[in-house]
Amino acid sequence: MILVCVCAAFIYIANRPNHKHLLHKKLGPVICIDPGHPSETNSARIMQNGTNELTMNWEVALKLASVLEKRYGVKTVMTKKSRDQFVRNHTRAIIGNESEADLTIHLHCDCGPSRGFTIYYPNRKGKLEGKEGPPPHVIRDSHKAAYELHDGMCAVLLGHLHDRGIKGDDNTRIGRVKGTLTVSAYSEVPTLTVEMVFLSSRHDAVFIKSEAGQEMMAQALAKGIANFLTTLGYKTEKGKFLNEPPIRR
Repeated sequence: MILVCVCAAFIYIANRPNHKHLLHKKLGPVICIDPGHPSETNSARIMQNGTNELTMNWEVALKLASVLEKRYGVKTVMTKKSRDQFVRNHTRAIIGNESEADLTIHLHCDCGPSRGFTIYYPNRKGKLEGKEGPPPHVIRDSHKAAYELHDGMCAVLLGHLHDRGIKGDDNTRIGRVKGTLTVSAYSEVPTLTVEMVFLSSRHDAVFIKSEAGQEMMAQALAKGIANFLTTLGYKTEKGKFLNEPPIRR
């Protein structure tokens, strides 16, 4: 009799509802915003045309979070709490995973002889820090997100910044060697890396240093993100997303 009771207790414990999980279950859309750097690969503090990448990534990220929350009613999660906080690249992806984000977006500024904005998505698996990824569904959904984001950004930014289009991660310096980026390899949710401007371009630097330019970039990113969330089946009311599960299509 005692043995039966003990077994029954173990069965109950193993199968009882996880109320803590249910209380925190995600309903409406969640976007994880990653202001790139400082990380193990780059401090992003080198000055170019009167600014640096670290500052621009942070300023646009704050504005993007504000637009998504206030205009679109979207919950946002940031990968760091302050501009100078050091976060390893794989940790940035894990934060997006743990927040059950519908999309993790990594914000950066490029350097080189070109100009304009570029969207990168994981187009194949790679192996970084012993981790092989991302899985096929992340590659598929990130590709879809890239085109929705691109449409939204073009609608706002054309005439102000050059459009360099959509490229796979294997077009980046690390991706050419490893196949993908660390943030992509560790991602379990759709993920995109946006090189917003080339800080080495005086025109681009002037644009992104200005409050108006940062606000325009945030609006462009938010519009593209909202496009993607709509394709996932999230419902809206008066332009804002509702805190309800998406209608699966």
